[in-house]
Amino acid sequence: MSLFGKVTVIGIGLIGSSLARVIKRDGLARRISCYDVKPQYMQKALELGIVDEIHKNIADSVKNADLIVLSAPVGAYGKIIREIAPFLKNDAVITDVGSIKKYVIREIEANLPPDSKVSVVPGHPVAGTEKSGPEAGFDTLFEGRWFIMTPYERSSDAAVEKISKLWAHAKMRVDSMTPEHHDKVMAAVSHLPHLIAFSIVGTVADLEGYEQKEIIKYSASGFRDFTRIAGSDPTMWRDILLNNKTTILDGKLPLLVDGYCNSLGSEAENLATAKIRANRVKSELIIRAEIKEENFITRSHATEGDFVTVRLTVPVKGTAATDAEARRKAETERLEAEKRAEQERLAEEQRKAEEARLAAEKAEAEKAAQQNTLADTPSETKITTDYHLSLRANLLRWATLTPDLGLEWRICPSWGIAVNGSWTSWSWNDKDRRYALWEVAPEVRYYMGEKKAWYLGALFKAGQFNYKLSETGKQGDLMGGGITAGHQLRLNKALALDFNLGLGYLNADYEKYEVIDGVRVRHGNETKDWWGPINAGVTLVWKLF
Repeated sequence: MSLFGKVTVIGIGLIGSSLARVIKRDGLARRISCYDVKPQYMQKALELGIVDEIHKNIADSVKNADLIVLSAPVGAYGKIIREIAPFLKNDAVITDVGSIKKYVIREIEANLPPDSKVSVVPGHPVAGTEKSGPEAGFDTLFEGRWFIMTPYERSSDAAVEKISKLWAHAKMRVDSMTPEHHDKVMAAVSHLPHLIAFSIVGTVADLEGYEQKEIIKYSASGFRDFTRIAGSDPTMWRDILLNNKTTILDGKLPLLVDGYCNSLGSEAENLATAKIRANRVKSELIIRAEIKEENFITRSHATEGDFVTVRLTVPVKGTAATDAEARRKAETERLEAEKRAEQERLAEEQRKAEEARLAAEKAEAEKAAQQNTLADTPSETKITTDYHLSLRANLLRWATLTPDLGLEWRICPSWGIAVNGSWTSWSWNDKDRRYALWEVAPEVRYYMGEKKAWYLGALFKAGQFNYKLSETGKQGDLMGGGITAGHQLRLNKALALDFNLGLGYLNADYEKYEVIDGVRVRHGNETKDWWGPINAGVTLVWKLF
């Protein structure tokens, strides 16, 4: 059974696409919509079948949504809430996946109207990888990890229960705490572990009771997701550094910090990222352990993986000489790495400059060719998807001397409302023969496909008729409806041909009559039912505006 009718995921990256996969897998929503500032992400998610619909406008994505999942960078939350707030249902639920909670709540509350009835349940799935994009997601990402809810005054009990069930379906271990408590714990668990284990256990030493236990409780995923040294006991790392702090500070026992990265496109990018990681670790140790800059030997490596290691070096003899040699070697390696990185950077800039030049030349050539092409030449381009009003004339009706005109309003790229009307009145043979008709046929259409050219519709038809083509005439009412299907063939920017056929039911209730000496004589009533074709057309469509 579905938990939600419509779910909207804002930000379809690793976390957002993984959650969408879980929702789709377990049937937790009847429809999944998404919005992302990167159109290619949305298109990819649609192609992969992760979501059911995408939107160019964020406001359209949240209309009629029961659940909105904020999976974008937390710095964008304020702008997102401002844009979507006027379009939210009163009973909608907002949740998020950000790693900080007090800031998120402040941004949401500052941008939601004071009288809003929307429920907000902030949350934080403690999971992830270093990959990004909708194709990087997978429905088992969250299994065995922790999901932490941080409900507050705007979190209704029903909303909290639904969010808890949602993440339980993802096979996460669900916990709950206050936003303040979450941020304090996660500062040690999620934000610092990718720097160094010591910075976390230093915080643990300053805490007591349940906070200390919770940091250890959640550290399994936080430590191991980001750095190799965190695989060992945090207490051991704290003791090692504290017991050797004096030796480290006097320069006898230097700390070797090695940053590694091999997941990016070039050696230069890998070395730059590895250097950033190593410097972050070093900065944390300087701040938290009061270790000095000169007590470190830092290296960057474009090999082996994505992590940071910290090592204590214990010289066998000649401490000062060994230390000096290590520093000299490290400096030589650093300079060589920087030289290689600079060479790669210059080569990359030259390559990009050449690509930009070629692209500019190609664009100019294409522009010149386009200018030489007649603007109204029929093409296979997409039918215009903006809102517009069109005038319609069924050529088959006109061919039978039955004038026909109509209007169609495309209220959005996929939906249109059309109304066609026909009227005629003919008599001949001294008015002994007659053909008269009027009818009106409103229709609702749904356009399909990339070009929005094929469509299905629902048609209603009503009218009156009077015809006498033999000795007996018939006059009465008709009413019915059915299903239509058709295709619009684009002729130019303003004109198109609409080929359509309707199948359904018609009822005719009429009286039969004869004309004797100029007097109409009635011969009774009849009713007939018809199942089959009820409408056909080759319609000329003219876009007015």
